[in-house]
Amino acid sequence: MRKEDDRLGNYYRRIKARHGAATAKVATARKLLRIIWGILRKRIVFCDLPILGQDTRLPSIAA
Repeated sequence: MRKEDDRLGNYYRRIKARHGAATAKVATARKLLRIIWGILRKRIVFCDLPILGQDTRLPSIAA
């Protein structure tokens, strides 16, 4: 996982630090599968919520 500010990436890095890379991969894959299953079962559109403290505003365009 390369993106620094996504929830699954943060989850992966937390688990990896405690239990190792193999366990972190399986745990992250399971978490992702549960998200996908919920989307398919409930027929909803997935929208990843921003992490607390993360700036979600669009950058201003310099003229």
